[in-house]
Amino acid sequence: MLLSVAANHAATAFQNARLRYALDANVAELRQARDQLESKVAERTADLLRSETNLAEAQRLSHCGSFAWTISKPGIYWSDETYRIFGFTQDIQPLRFNTSTNPSRRPSPRQQASNRAKHGGSHLHLEHRLLMPNGSVKHIEIVAHAVKKPESS
Repeated sequence: MLLSVAANHAATAFQNARLRYALDANVAELRQARDQLESKVAERTADLLRSETNLAEAQRLSHCGSFAWTISKPGIYWSDETYRIFGFTQDIQPLRFNTSTNPSRRPSPRQQASNRAKHGGSHLHLEHRLLMPNGSVKHIEIVAHAVKKPESS
């Protein structure tokens, strides 16, 4: 009977050792996968930063700004060059892009883009005059492409 108990203990210890070996192997595999993923994220982040830097420089050279706007939400993203075109500093939060629009009979660019998007139009191309804070007038061209957000499942 003593021999039977000892055999059971030995079998249990042997099984625990095999499970521990498998667990250690899985942990090592997960660490390697994490390290590879972190390396890819760092590489992609560097690529994205390089791309953003190139885009900012191209906009600066061409005097062509960009913005992103979600019609259903307040606020808007402006590129550095868009701030320069509008004559604003980055401490001003752009709530709408017709802040300095020269009053006229035509709807503002925001109203035109909103109307176009609401009626299913995906592209907008217009010229507009901006009345600058110093009283000067700037003529700008706006080219916009609506992008529909994919619906969540």
